Amino acid sequence: MKVWALTEGPVREGKYLVVRRDGTTPPWPHFVMAAADPCTPKALRAYQRAARDQGFDSDFRALSQALAEADPDQR
Repeated sequence: MKVWALTEGPVREGKYLVVRRDGTTPPWPHFVMAAADPCTPKALRAYQRAARDQGFDSDFRALSQALAEADPDQR
């Protein structure tokens, strides 16, 4: 397995192109989690706990929890 974001060459941003709604790509490092990845639910739950500890909006936290519990085919 390869972490594409850490590769050298013409595609430095990684395997996936992350684009914001305004069509720009974020200048900061990013990481894409696949719905089919068996580690994704656990990672999303950890993210939800960290978001709670940081005081993030409760609706945002609820969304990350719902994604963690969703059927992989529906994420």
